[in-house]
Amino acid sequence: MEKQAKKEPKKMEKKQAKKNAETQRLDNVRTQVEATQETQVKKQTLAEQLNEEMKKWQTKIDEAKVQLHLGAKEVRDEIQPHVDKLEQEFNQANEQWQELENATESALGDIHRGLKGSLKTMQKSFEKAQQHFQKQEKK
Repeated sequence: MEKQAKKEPKKMEKKQAKKNAETQRLDNVRTQVEATQETQVKKQTLAEQLNEEMKKWQTKIDEAKVQLHLGAKEVRDEIQPHVDKLEQEFNQANEQWQELENATESALGDIHRGLKGSLKTMQKSFEKAQQHFQKQEKK
């Protein structure tokens, strides 16, 4: 009977240790799931913002092309390189945006920074093309 009494607390300790280990594993899984969900929310928010930005740029590029085709031949020759560069930068930004779909959380920041840089470069190219349009309109 005495041996039985000594075994009971050890059994209880083992059961409790197993229970604690299982609880810890479940907590770890919950933490991983929450982190994954958080990353997905960040990606979704960023994707929505970038999608709107890309739509705006596509509209600007389309408008620049219309202006280009409406202008005189000499104007087109002068402005075409700026529009081409703008379109190339837009395509690069679009490729980076597509990478966002497969991005991990650590890559998310890198892609976001790269896209911001591409959008800034597109803004500069657009401003240069716009300056040429304005110069030609004044003539």
